[in-house]
Amino acid sequence: MSKEAIKKLTLADFIRRKEQAEAAAKKPQTAELYIKSLGGTITVQEPSTERILDARDLEEDGDAYIVYHCCVEPNLKADELSDGGVPHEIVKKIFKPGEIGNIARQLMNMAGFSDDSVTVADKLKN
Repeated sequence: MSKEAIKKLTLADFIRRKEQAEAAAKKPQTAELYIKSLGGTITVQEPSTERILDARDLEEDGDAYIVYHCCVEPNLKADELSDGGVPHEIVKKIFKPGEIGNIARQLMNMAGFSDDSVTVADKLKN
């Protein structure tokens, strides 16, 4: 990428981004994810900062927690799926263990946690 193609951000850019973030908080980004073992798709929504922090506190159950709270269609919180135990345990009964991690990674990517979300500008110029 040439040096001219990389834009230097301004205060106006940050103000616009702040407004976009406030609007996005009211209507989170969604995505359709295909689940091979189930032969269909689910709709997930971008996790909030609060959900991400809560999931990190849970360590090994964090992936199931974030999937539970961010899967909006079908709704994993439906009364028909509840068995009176820990709410996010239903995720482990529906999805394969690898799928839970993969769904959680997709959710984290939606929240900006992908490896390519921040890059040293000098590497892009070459």
